[in-house]
This record gives sequence, C-alpha cells and structure tokens, in this order.
Amino acid sequence: GSSRDAWQVTLAALDSSVGVAPRVAALLHGLGRAQGSDEYAERSADRADAWMRDYRFSNDERKETVHVIRAHRDLPTTDPVDVRRFLQRVEAEHVNAVLALARSVVVAEGGDPKPVDAIAAVAEVQLSEGVPLRVGDLPVSGRDVIQRLGAPGKAVGELLRALLERAVEDPTMAERTRMLALLDELVEARA
Repeated sequence: GSSRDAWQVTLAALDSSVGVAPRVAALLHGLGRAQGSDEYAERSADRADAWMRDYRFSNDERKETVHVIRAHRDLPTTDPVDVRRFLQRVEAEHVNAVLALARSVVVAEGGDPKPVDAIAAVAEVQLSEGVPLRVGDLPVSGRDVIQRLGAPGKAVGELLRALLERAVEDPTMAERTRMLALLDELVEARA
C-alpha cells in the first residue's frame, strides 16, 4: 500500500508511460477504483472501453488499451510455465504494453518494480526461444491429427489443444518427432 490517492497514482503512472496507447492505458487504468475494491482492472477496462468509444478512438487502439488495462493486474510468477501461460493470455504482441502499464502503476503506487522487471526478463527469454503459445505454433498440424484419427471432427481441435498444453508445460515436447509420438499416444487413449 501507499499513501497516494488514485489521482496521484494515475498521474505518476501517466508520467512514466511512453507512447499514445500506454499513456491512455495509464490514464484510464484506475477508472474502476471508485468502488473501492482491489479487483478494479475488469471494471476499469469496461469503463475505458465505453469512454474510448464515446471519444471515437479507433477500434484497434480501443481494443489494445482495454486488453492492456484488463491484464495489467493479472501477472504471473517468474516460473517459466506460469509466464508462458501469461503470454498465451495476453498475447505476445501485447506483453510489453501490459508489463509497461503494470510497472508504471507499481512505481506510481510507491512499490518496487523489480518483480515486474523479473517477469519481463523471463517473458523475453520465452519469446526469444520461440516456445509455442498457439496451436499454429506447433510443429504438427490439423492434417497430422486427421491422418491419425482417420476423419475430421471436433476431436482434431481438442487434440491440438492438448498438444499445445503439453508444449506450454514442457517446450522440449515441441519437437515434431516427440509431438507426433505424443499425438499417437493421445489418439490411442481416445480409442
């Protein structure tokens, strides 16, 4: 906690933000605090969405800003698996904006930004290593799954999501030969 009020925190977060979208996110991140709960990110995101519609921001700017506000309080630990799940939730292209807002708010509240910086460092390593975060990142495709199942169907998506979950837990599984062997096991288990 800090002795700063919400307006002081907002101004300090705004001061430490760079660029239009991060500054708008910093300005609007606390809109939901008025109800007095710590769980304000969701309400703030909804209010920012309405405000940005009223002021005719582009859909892309509005969606990114609302997403960043919604995600900035939901940070992972520095455990790589936790960080990979976070990267899936916030999407790789938004991770820097989410962490920048989180850092600005922590600093504005008088807190220590080192934990946010540590998360950013782990995220950077995970992204640089190209760990799979989406089904499309996997070294196997729907075609591989259909080939093993013998027919298309909703099981294709379920199996691809199961493979992705395993790759997120253990990126060494994201090698084509290992993934195909795992796919064979999963298909056999379904039969």
